[in-house]
Amino acid sequence: MKSLFFRMRVIHIAAFLILPLNAYFFTTSTLGAMIQYVIAVILIVHDIDEKKWGVDLSLKINQALASMDLTKEIKINTSFNEESAKMLDSVVFFKEKIRHAILGFQAHATTHDQISAQLQAIASFFHTQTQKEKSIIDESTKHVTNMRTVFDDISQNAHE
Repeated sequence: MKSLFFRMRVIHIAAFLILPLNAYFFTTSTLGAMIQYVIAVILIVHDIDEKKWGVDLSLKINQALASMDLTKEIKINTSFNEESAKMLDSVVFFKEKIRHAILGFQAHATTHDQISAQLQAIASFFHTQTQKEKSIIDESTKHVTNMRTVFDDISQNAHE
């Protein structure tokens, strides 16, 4: 019995069942009986209205919220339920704020990806340059070693 709509509909049904019975069996005044019959009919119309613009509308809104897609517009006819229309407007406003925030995050992520790619390119360039410099230093070391050997040979030959 936590459902407000269920409790209200139970009261409506009880009232539009009891009112005609009361009018027929217990009301002696024709005017009083007619008023009770009219009220019973008004309750039936009211209950149908509440079912369509209350119960069914709430179910549609709940379904739309449960499967909310930020890229799709929520289209629900709330023309005869001002309270639900205001609530839905607030949800749409909040959804738009979230969508804009996500777009901002995506833009930042793209920028970060671009910066990361540039840094990767720079690191790759430095790695290549370092390998080239190491190769040059290794070649230079070999030449210096060869030169030392040649100078040592010349020096030994000069002393003999």
